[in-house]
Order: sequence, then structure tokens, then C-alpha cells
Amino acid sequence: MKLVKPVAISDNDILEVQVNDVDLVETTAEWDIGTTYEPDDRVIAEEDATIYVYQCVNPSGSTGDYPQSDDGTNWVIYGVKSRFRPFDNQLSPQLVGNSKIRYKLDFISSLKPAGYYNVIFLNVDADTVKCATRLISNNAVQTDRSIDISGSVDNRFAVFENVYIDETMYLQVTAEAAGSVVIRLGEIVIGIPVDLGDIETGSQTSIVDFSTKNVDEFGNVSIVERAYVDTSTFKFSFRTDQTRRISYELAQARATPACYHGGEGEEDKGLLVFGFWQDFRLTVNTNSSLGTLEVQGLV
Repeated sequence: MKLVKPVAISDNDILEVQVNDVDLVETTAEWDIGTTYEPDDRVIAEEDATIYVYQCVNPSGSTGDYPQSDDGTNWVIYGVKSRFRPFDNQLSPQLVGNSKIRYKLDFISSLKPAGYYNVIFLNVDADTVKCATRLISNNAVQTDRSIDISGSVDNRFAVFENVYIDETMYLQVTAEAAGSVVIRLGEIVIGIPVDLGDIETGSQTSIVDFSTKNVDEFGNVSIVERAYVDTSTFKFSFRTDQTRRISYELAQARATPACYHGGEGEEDKGLLVFGFWQDFRLTVNTNSSLGTLEVQGLV
């Protein structure tokens, strides 16, 4: 049972982006202090090394109001610049490309240490996903792995475990398809996995549907189809002396989207969710204890 909190990817961490599409051509201009903006106008502004797209929400417009420090009266975050979409902690909107989407990332630092990472592709529509590490000095390949998802019933995700990367390397992640076809990529979660224990039988997976179904006084049914999210209830066991550590790790992820999965070989059983935990219970016994973790995914 693994918890993977994504590392933050900034503009400085992205060495190169290859997308055969105009999606990365931003028509939105940078915010300007002297410009008067109308409702629904969008601007680009940088905050914490991430380039955000802000939308004006003031019915009277806005002049001279910094989007980054606004309290929501004038500006709200609409999204991130297209190149950040796979690292914005959201499954949608997806980054759209033709045939190939490739990122080269150099993110190891004092805040993002060297180690063995999970690299998880989510909400992806492609034939193959790849994960490679190369030396920064000469591009020499250190590891190169791929997963064919073209024949999968559910090709929305792929998990690469135990990807070692340090300060001498960059990470190259790719989603591609044969021929000139549209591919889509929702999110790439990169993080050092936290071990919560061993997955147990009785874990459950389901969905929460936001569609509406109404019946009027004459029995007529109206249905409005809306989005849904995945949910999972994980049952796992762990050594009792790890109770405090597990409780602490879950508390640290209480307000952060993260990837929860059952561990190697368990993802295909539906036990993989990217979202927030809603509740957890740790039942403490003498030597081996049991945990229950309820997670709701993102749209």
C-alpha cells in the first residue's frame, strides 16, 4: 500500500517540452499594471515558479490589481500555462498533442532529494508511455522503460516503480502513439512512495457520479450526465510499531492531492486513485495492526 505525494515541478525544472500541437502556444498575454481588464479576460502571472492563468471576475473590471495577491474579488486562478498541465495536480483539462508528448525534467534539489521515485501517468490516452533517466553531462541512458497500454481495457494510467534519479540525471517522460493521431495526457505524478503497509483482501473500488436524475409529478424522468470520480476503500495491515509514522504521513497529505495505490501488481485491480483521503482508521493490535483508508479521486 503506497502513498505518493507529487513533487512540485516549476518552470526551472522543465528542460524541454516536445508537443506536436499548437496547445503550447499561449495567446494569453502577461498581466500589465496599466491595462484595464474586462470581466472574463485572462492573463498570465507567475507565482512560486509556476506560471498561472488568471481570469478576471470583477463585473466592473480590474486595473492595477495584482492577480497573485488578489483575494478573489478581481482575479481567480483559471488554470496553469499549458506546459504545466501534466503537473498541476488536476486530471483535467488534458494536454493535447499529435503522436508524441515528451518532457525532460531536472528537478532534484535540496527540497527534492535523490532517491527511488514512482512515476505515474494518469488520465492518459496513448499507445505507449515511457520513462527514462539520462545523464545531464552527456545524455547517456541510465534506465529506459516502457509500458504498452494500447490493448488495455482501461488505458488511463501506468505506473513506473523504483525509478532512481539523482542530481547527475534528468528524467524523460513520454506518451506516444503510432501515426498522426491525437493523444492526451492528464497528469504525471512524480514522488517518492511512502509505504503504508500490505494491502489486504476486502478492499473496494467504486465511483461517485455527479449526474442528476429527476422524476417529475407525472413520472417523466430527466437525466443530465455529468462527471464522475473514482473512489477506493483500502484495507491494509502494518506493524504496530509503525502506527505513529503512518498516522503522521496521512496527516501530512490531508490537504494535498496524492496518488494512493495498492502496490506493485495491484493497480490493475482498480486500487489506484489520485485525490484526497476522506477518512482513515488505524485499529491497533499487539504485533500486527489493521488500517482502513477511504480516498476520493479528482475529476
